[in-house]
Amino acid sequence: MSKIETPLHERLINAFLRTARAVHLYADNNQAVVKACAELKQILDRSTEEGEPISLQISSGHIYINGEYLRIGAQASASAERLEEYLTGRKINGIVWEPEARDIPADKFVPFFRILAHAKEHDDPLTWIRQRLDEKSLSWIRVESHRDIEASLPGIKTDEGEAHGSLSSHQAESGSDSKAMLWEKGRQNYGRALFILKSIADKIKEGKPAGVAKAMRQIQQIVDMIISDDQVMIGLSTLRDHDDYTYVHSMNVAILAITLGHYIGIPKQALATLGLCGLFHDLGKIKVPLEILNKPGKLDSGEWKIMQRHSLESVLEILKLKASPELKARLLLPPFEHHLKYDLSGYPKFHRRKQVSLFGRILAIVDVYDAITSPRVYRQTSLSPDAALGMMLEKAGTDFDPLLLKAFANLMGVYPVGTLVKMDSGEIGLVARRPRSQYLDRPQVRILMSNGNGKFVPGKTVDLAEKNGHAGSFRRTVVESFHPGQLGIQPAAYLD
Repeated sequence: MSKIETPLHERLINAFLRTARAVHLYADNNQAVVKACAELKQILDRSTEEGEPISLQISSGHIYINGEYLRIGAQASASAERLEEYLTGRKINGIVWEPEARDIPADKFVPFFRILAHAKEHDDPLTWIRQRLDEKSLSWIRVESHRDIEASLPGIKTDEGEAHGSLSSHQAESGSDSKAMLWEKGRQNYGRALFILKSIADKIKEGKPAGVAKAMRQIQQIVDMIISDDQVMIGLSTLRDHDDYTYVHSMNVAILAITLGHYIGIPKQALATLGLCGLFHDLGKIKVPLEILNKPGKLDSGEWKIMQRHSLESVLEILKLKASPELKARLLLPPFEHHLKYDLSGYPKFHRRKQVSLFGRILAIVDVYDAITSPRVYRQTSLSPDAALGMMLEKAGTDFDPLLLKAFANLMGVYPVGTLVKMDSGEIGLVARRPRSQYLDRPQVRILMSNGNGKFVPGKTVDLAEKNGHAGSFRRTVVESFHPGQLGIQPAAYLD
């Protein structure tokens, strides 16, 4: 029987503890110290990509490495508890090895652990550690307090008990200022994740190593926002960009996949993995020539074969990413499957009768939804969101998992966010939020007003469930829906 290799993160925790113990017990040149430092250095170098910091953080009994939440097995739980006790006993919640730590010889780790060994002797160990690090010019490593890691680990509670990354119910229900802040935070998260995705793609094109630590941290921020208020991120997923279609499409797929996953009850930690699968599902299109990707007409048989390879190419590119083997193993299958249909037709073609994975079936739904609601060079018109759902529902059971598709339709509503509607009042508007009442075809709509120059400015938000009097008729009713692109409208720019 082959020996099962200990996961990298468990080896890192054990190596850190062995080094701390060795430095505490022995002189700098003792072989136990030399060996422990060398092992820790080797593991650290394997834990993240070149040019990126390496973070080891603890919060509420959970351990994160490079922003990735670790599922600690029973055998490793004792080591995790010792690590938490060691760090929190020194008022430390995080340690970050800066990129230049890769250039530091292993024996240079000893002064840092000497500082840690003596820190508990002081009234304010965290401040004392930082002072000693400055004095010894150990700029390649830093320590973090609980507050320091709030910005990088969403959902962490402060000492006052307020959760970072989400608004309290009082804040969420307060006026437009809180809503504006939430939308601004959502736009920042979207923009940062898009930039990270492009950076990863650029590194791949240049043949350079690319890691996923930053992408994971950003996806975790987006997961937290969706759990807090999914309507903000759904609204941002209406963004369309002709020039950056592949990247924007991948961002939208990630958001919609996380949202659907949350809607059906997938645990928070797994939602981040699902989001990364969405973010990387079209990574293989890097290998598809631009003249094929942007061809205005129909692809010929040879071009279509090249295009169909992008699912497999995505897997090959994910395999090259600098990430733990455990994380990469979770990322491979869904991108490979996202063009396989529920009845196992589609592509890649291969002989198998096993059902597509849950994450693969989710990606298949949200990938098609975003694609057919996006304008493309080879398609004159795009479907409005409600028409897209209608067309997809006709293919439930063949192209799409019928239960998941029904859940997605219920999530998005009769008129999904971003749908352009005309009302019997003569007004036009964008669906801004799901219905707040039992009337599923009566969402909340942002009225759009012409500025007289062929453009529109956002007006008030109205609830289509509003009536004329207590038992009167509805004040507004949708009479027609359109794709916002018909009027040159980017929904995300009008929704806040």
